[in-house]
Formats: sequence, C-alpha cells, structure tokens
Amino acid sequence: MRTVMIVLAAVFSLIVLLIIIGRIYSSRVPVPAGVGTGTLAPCRASPNCVSTEATDEMHQVDAIPLDRPASEAIGMLAAIMRKMPKSRIVSQTDSYLHVELRSSFWNFIDDVEFLVNESTGQIDSRSAARTGYSDLGVNKDRYLKIVEEYALLSR
Repeated sequence: MRTVMIVLAAVFSLIVLLIIIGRIYSSRVPVPAGVGTGTLAPCRASPNCVSTEATDEMHQVDAIPLDRPASEAIGMLAAIMRKMPKSRIVSQTDSYLHVELRSSFWNFIDDVEFLVNESTGQIDSRSAARTGYSDLGVNKDRYLKIVEEYALLSR
C-alpha cells in the first residue's frame, strides 16, 4: 500500500511539473516570422495550420468572401474573435487582424490572421499553432466556426 501511494505521489508530481513547464515554455515562444506584418505567414509542414493561401490539401481552406468594406469586415471578425475564450487582439488595421488564442489547459498559443484582399474580393486567413506538430484539427475547426459565424452575421 505504501509503495502505491509513493508511485501515485510521484506521478502526480510529474504531471504538475509538466503543466508548469508547458505553461512557461508556451508563454515564451516567439511569434513566427511573417505573423503580424500585414501579410500571411506560410504554413509549416506540420498539420497544425490552415491557410487560404496554402495550395496543399492538408493546409488549404476556402477564403471568406468580401461582402462589405474592408474595415467593416475586419471589425466583424474582431468582434467574433473577442467572444472566443482566452483571445487577445494583437494587431488590427482596416485590412488586417492578428489574434492570439491560448489553449485552456496547456496555455499553448495559436495565431489567427485575417487579411483583406480587395483585388480578389476575399478575406485571406491563416490559423496556426506556434509550437508542436499536431493540433488534432483545432485550428481547422476553429476557422470553420469563424467562417460560419461571419456568414450568419452577414445575412
């Protein structure tokens, strides 16, 4: 019985330590090159990113049609993003929006960007995890929900 208690205490201590290390590490990860510059950063080879500018099936998602003035569209997207838990608007102009979102448990950071492309009549987007390899489809699911909510508000 005593051995079981020692093992359980060690496992619990290890879990707590991993949580603390994960939170410290994720809060110090630098912003990837390209993010926040007014252009969309490309997706890395890992599956934890989606982008309207990607050409491969794993990363590619459809753009949002631009159905109103750029500043109004970005304002609507900012309002949608503000409602998401643990979101923070990092940069917003009339044609660009960069938002950081943190995961609820590990505090990992995802970057979501929107860039109005008036020449194509669409809003290009990118949603990506800053760290790790897989996000279990979190960024794609989030992006599809954003597109759905934007479409509902556009009616």
